[in-house]
Amino acid sequence: MPNPGNPQSLNRYAYTLNNPLRYTDPSGHYTNDEIQKYLQETYGVDWQSYWEAWQADPYWMWILDQAQDNYLLEIAATGITIQFRGKAGSFTLSEGKLHEYQGQGAYALYNESKELVKDISWLGYGSEKGTFGRMADGKWRRSYFQPIYDYSGGKPVFTQWRYITVGYSKPDWQPIWRVGDNVPAFLSVGYSIAERLGSKVGTSLACPQLEGALLVWSGLTAMDNLTVNTADMVTYQYVNWTPPPSGPHPASTALQNPNGIGYPAPPR
Repeated sequence: MPNPGNPQSLNRYAYTLNNPLRYTDPSGHYTNDEIQKYLQETYGVDWQSYWEAWQADPYWMWILDQAQDNYLLEIAATGITIQFRGKAGSFTLSEGKLHEYQGQGAYALYNESKELVKDISWLGYGSEKGTFGRMADGKWRRSYFQPIYDYSGGKPVFTQWRYITVGYSKPDWQPIWRVGDNVPAFLSVGYSIAERLGSKVGTSLACPQLEGALLVWSGLTAMDNLTVNTADMVTYQYVNWTPPPSGPHPASTALQNPNGIGYPAPPR
């Protein structure tokens, strides 16, 4: 919806800075150009040092990539919440600057409807799963090495790694009406209705194997719905990670970022 106080908003391409071929982003997520413009406007000539340092923190970059206008970012350790706000070609924060929130541990990102943005790649903090969904996930605990920087000198200076682990707390039993989410139960009812209608017209639709499978599926899903496991058990350790000397073998540089070979080491 156009902003009557901003004539530029009447132009439907204004959100792309009148360059829709370059900046088109149907998802609404912030592009690299928008993130970099924020850094340029906030940190001036030193903006690139922040960009390069944050490449070693893919979890943080995922947060910025998934963020949109009016999304909320919660820091698990402190409960502090900030809001991303729209700005032509970039964005602003409800308070503070981005570097104040980088390296603060686990995060939860919420959309405009206050729904948690799913994090299936990193720590998954705040996500909820039933008991069997938790087992199917295959990861009872997620971990991540987060680079910590000293920003006091106006540029990020790497100090050490924070090793973060996020696990599930004890199951929370839900009210019995949560079983209403049980899809296979509805399928079982539909199957029973179809079977009865078939018998009335002289057609047998009975299938004991299908009936048994639906019964088991319904029971397991009901139990899954009645127990909710929340990924909110967070622990922190601090690690002084000394990179190995560089050499011709790829492993000599892969270990400089403990999160994997695909991520650069923090600038030093």
